[in-house]
Amino acid sequence: MATTVHYLNSAGIHLREIKGIDALAQALPSHWRFYASLTCYPKNQFPIEIDALLVTDDRVILLELKDWNGTLTAQGDRWVMNGRPRGRSPVGLLSEKARKVKTILGQRANQLGRFAYDFRVILTGTATSAHLSTDEQRYTLSLGEAQSFCEPAAYRRLLGNVTLPSVRPSSLASEFDRVLGNPALFRASQMNWDGYSIYEADLFVHPRGVWREHGVQQLRDPRIKALLRQWRFDQLPRGLNSPETRRLVAERELRVIGLLREANSRFIADGAILQPSVATPDEILTDHYEILALPPNWTTLRRYIEKNRSTFAIDQRMDAVGTLLGIGAGLHLARLPIAYGADRLHVRPDRGRRVGRRLARGATRLLVPAS
Repeated sequence: MATTVHYLNSAGIHLREIKGIDALAQALPSHWRFYASLTCYPKNQFPIEIDALLVTDDRVILLELKDWNGTLTAQGDRWVMNGRPRGRSPVGLLSEKARKVKTILGQRANQLGRFAYDFRVILTGTATSAHLSTDEQRYTLSLGEAQSFCEPAAYRRLLGNVTLPSVRPSSLASEFDRVLGNPALFRASQMNWDGYSIYEADLFVHPRGVWREHGVQQLRDPRIKALLRQWRFDQLPRGLNSPETRRLVAERELRVIGLLREANSRFIADGAILQPSVATPDEILTDHYEILALPPNWTTLRRYIEKNRSTFAIDQRMDAVGTLLGIGAGLHLARLPIAYGADRLHVRPDRGRRVGRRLARGATRLLVPAS
C-alpha cells in the first residue's frame, strides 16, 4: 500500500494541503497514479486549478482539499464556514473542471477521454458535510472516507459504479505522465493567497522566522499589488501556541490601528497605515497569513535608500531623518512606542522630487507592529 505523489513542483503546495495529500498517498494502492498541485492552461480559457488528480482502475477523480475547522453550511450555491462566506460551492466548480479536463486530455490522447471523470471535495479538518444538501454531501467526503478508497466495498459505496473500461486508466501511467508533463498545457500551481501570488519574495524576514512579508499581485490583474504576511506560529514558544495567545499575537496590529483611530492619529487620516484587507479568521492556523493593500510602485525604504544612496545630498539625508523621527514621535504621542526599521516602511520610487519632501508629504506607509 502507499502510492507516489507526482508533483510538477512541490513548492506549489500549501502547508494546509500537504497534510491531506500525504495522508491519501499513504492509504491508496501503489499502482494508482496520484498527481498534486497542477494547473491546466487551455487555449483561450481561464486556467483550471487542480489540487489533486487521482487515476484509479476505473476512472479519473479530481480532488479539492479543504482544511477547514468548524461548522460548514450552505446558502444557495455558496458555502459558508463558521458564518463567513467562502465562495461558490466547490462541488459545482469541480463538476465543471472534471468535464473540461476530460475533454482536454482526450484531445491530447484519445485513450484518456474514454473513461469516466469523477470529482470529490475532501474535508481534511474538523468541518463535516452534515449541513450541506444531500446532493452535495454525496460529493463531499472526510479525509478518513477518502483514505478508505483502498477498500473495494468502500470505494463502490463512496463513488458508485461506472462502466468498467476495456483498458484500466491506472495502466496508462506513461500517457498521463506525457500529457500532464506537457508545460504548454499543464504547469505547477502557483501558491494562491486569496487570489494573490508572490512576485517579490522576502521584503521582510523576522529574525527568528516568526513571519515573512512578500510583495504579491492579483492573479487575474497583476496591476493590483498588496503585501502578504506569512506567519509560522510553530516558531514561537509552546506557551504562545494556544488558540487564545495565537489570536492575541495575530490581532495585535488591529488593536494598534484601533488605538490610532481612537486617538485621531494623523497616520489614519493620511492613510499611512497598511491595513488587512479581510477580517481575521475564527481559527488562527500555524501558517496564518494576511493580505494588506499596497499602492502600486512602492518599495521598502531600505531598498529605496540602496537604489538612491549615491544621489542623496546632505540636506536630503537630514530631511529624511527628520521625517522618520516625526513618525516615531507621532507614534509615541499616541502612546505606541513601536520600533520600526527600513524594511517596515514603504515609499514611492524616485520621480524627481527630494526624498525628504516626499517622506514629509506622507508618501510613507508604516507597517505596525514593526519589530
